[in-house]
Amino acid sequence: MENHLKSDDFFDVEKFPVTVFQIKSVKKINDKNYNYQIGGILTIKGISKNI
Repeated sequence: MENHLKSDDFFDVEKFPVTVFQIKSVKKINDKNYNYQIGGILTIKGISKNI
């Protein structure tokens, strides 16, 4: 399975060896359980999206 994920029909790690998540916001959503919501920009295969 790992080889399939690394292949050019999925993440294409030979061409795009790095995936980046840039944190833009952190919001505490529960005081008792240390739950947080993190937002940012995810870049995979040269394509960036806000998440």
